Amino acid sequence: MELFPIKSVSGELKVPCSKSEAQRAILIGALQGQSIRILMDEPSTDVLSVIELLKAAGFGIVMDTQGISFLSFPEKKSQLTLNVNESGFAFRSLATISLHWAETVILEAQRSLLRRDFTELVEHLTLIGIDVHSLENKQFCISGQLSAGEYTLQAEDSSQSISGIFIALANLPEISKITIKSAVSFPYLQLTVDILRKFGYSVTQSGATYMFKGKKSLENFSYRIGGDWSSAAVWFAAAALKGEICLSGLNLDSYQPDKIILDVIQQAGAKVMVHGCKIGVCKPSKELQPFSLDLMNCPDLFPVLAIFACGISGTSHFYSTKRLKNKESDRITSILDMLDVFGVSYQSTVDSISIFGVGKINGGSVKVHGDHRLIMAATLATCVCDSLIYLTDESDVKKSYISFFEHWNNNTTSLDYFY
Repeated sequence: MELFPIKSVSGELKVPCSKSEAQRAILIGALQGQSIRILMDEPSTDVLSVIELLKAAGFGIVMDTQGISFLSFPEKKSQLTLNVNESGFAFRSLATISLHWAETVILEAQRSLLRRDFTELVEHLTLIGIDVHSLENKQFCISGQLSAGEYTLQAEDSSQSISGIFIALANLPEISKITIKSAVSFPYLQLTVDILRKFGYSVTQSGATYMFKGKKSLENFSYRIGGDWSSAAVWFAAAALKGEICLSGLNLDSYQPDKIILDVIQQAGAKVMVHGCKIGVCKPSKELQPFSLDLMNCPDLFPVLAIFACGISGTSHFYSTKRLKNKESDRITSILDMLDVFGVSYQSTVDSISIFGVGKINGGSVKVHGDHRLIMAATLATCVCDSLIYLTDESDVKKSYISFFEHWNNNTTSLDYFY
């Protein structure tokens, strides 16, 4: 795919729903045993994969232009096979949640998910008494009885499996107490707890200790998914570099950690305006300034912000980068390879990366390794480049943002000499 250099960015659009929030709400909804409604805008392929696997498992789900409705729920089975496609969250969380639906569960993964390391997931399952056996092609066979109790868990790689444990144990009638040590992406655990509470679950928190005390029944319940701050990041960065944008659908009170993007672009000097449910960002009259960011809780921002840093003269710093390896791609290597193509200098240590931006980059052909965040980052690079950029494949952007390129073409203007 050819990407043309961008002269300006302008317009107004509604961002798609958060896949992190949608997947959690859908899986919690599947445990309710009564009709509920989940409202969401433009669900991504990761979200659609969760819906389809639940349908295949026997759930009566009807989808329309505004969201989905759970109409019926299957009886518990002796064995169930669930194909999560490429969703890391679905794989890690369903390892526990699915034991509410079957005595033995086979979890299947595809494509980029086959490259992921799930050692920590196995450790978490073993600690709560679940049997897990690794089969060929990254299939997991999971069995055992979910048991309430007191557990201490550590998450140095991902908090996703702990979110699954939260959801699974919250649905037991007995009280469970879970203490978390050294958790990365801690705000995502808060997001899980927030959604559980909105579904009627009693969850109390004291520091890093959570207590789950059952739930109350909800009649005619509906839940609306907020906009995706991760997808909004590319637009805010593009506007700060090349013009202005106004986004709707985002919740400033969201627990999504990627909303820190607003702090980052303000740190760089961009102007941010909030008008009710709309957020606008525009390029400053002065030059953008280098910035610093700890990625411990927001690793998905790194690809886009690495390119944003290239468009700023000066040195920008990223910390807690070692946790970027076990994503859809090894994002450290992938982004540094992209910077090499673009002719951008950098310095990398075990857990940090400094990017020496000069305000512009070279064009060239970049590999995106089936990673939706890399596709968005490479597209953003057209805002700081005056020659063509070639993508090896753009289709995987749909993992989180199905209409991304349609929105990009409608809200950007290419340099005149490419027409």
